[in-house]
Amino acid sequence: MPNDTVTSRCPICEESILKLHQVREMMFGIRKQFRYAECSGCGALKLVDVPDDMSPYYPGEYYSMSNFKSSSWLSLFFKRLRGRYLYVDPCFVPGKMAALVFGVPHYAYYIQAFNLNFDSKILDVGCGSGELLHELSLAGFKNLTGTDPFIEKDLTYPNSIRIFKNTADQLTEVFDAIMLHHSFEHMNAPEKVLGDIRNRLVTGGKVLIRIPVVNQAWRQYGVNWVQLDAPRHIYIHSEKSIRLLAKKTGFRVDNIIYDSSAFQFWASEQYARDMPLFNSDGSRGNTTFTRKQIKAFEHQARDLNARGLGDQACFYLTKR
Repeated sequence: MPNDTVTSRCPICEESILKLHQVREMMFGIRKQFRYAECSGCGALKLVDVPDDMSPYYPGEYYSMSNFKSSSWLSLFFKRLRGRYLYVDPCFVPGKMAALVFGVPHYAYYIQAFNLNFDSKILDVGCGSGELLHELSLAGFKNLTGTDPFIEKDLTYPNSIRIFKNTADQLTEVFDAIMLHHSFEHMNAPEKVLGDIRNRLVTGGKVLIRIPVVNQAWRQYGVNWVQLDAPRHIYIHSEKSIRLLAKKTGFRVDNIIYDSSAFQFWASEQYARDMPLFNSDGSRGNTTFTRKQIKAFEHQARDLNARGLGDQACFYLTKR
């Protein structure tokens, strides 16, 4: 890794010695380089020069921006069988959530610890076209709202899901629970975002933040770590930086569950070999790994998760 450093105060922990890293855009093979500063205090990584216009890095092929068509439980289940949704949920509690194996939308299980009822008001921040909200609707939840500034326009679906082209601070409603599924890392002012989210919660309201985290994969792959995802990921947090932000903004961290997968290995290996995640025509880039190798990567990921070393995690917060 480069030894370049800069003296600049970290906005999270206020340390002043930051290490600089040059990271390429590799999801779409653009290969433009961006500087990230690694904080010596909290360990978080921050994009130094955020592009004024991020739209070139969120093309139509970007997964959360693609048009979503409402599906049945059966349709979602068969998509999982084809590999799109198949996932061993680390939040799964045997016996209590046995319906998971029959194809009940798995994102419902990430909020099981919140003890919500089907009438609870849930907000998904950075929801894209709303696929996760549709999964929650299929699971039985009724009051579902999303917000994302990058969609083309406001969206309303027949099942009463509402998605607004804005940010959380532009809403006036309050919610029982707010989710950020791999969207918090795309936001440039995390402390302000958490403060705005707190204002949109009832007393004792819950927050779920699922994000990539600086951990073993970063130490192993450095600038080729796939979850850097320059320049879309503006902040890549550590467990320490999230705890600091939660304390600053009036939240209590109730639990942390690591849920990384084989993706951290095979995709990072591709980047190290100068292979983008997607081809120029938008199709998935070819991996050079066999099914057996992918399975071995999955075993490694589960081991890292068990030891709190996975490259992504679920943070469960409660408004104090």
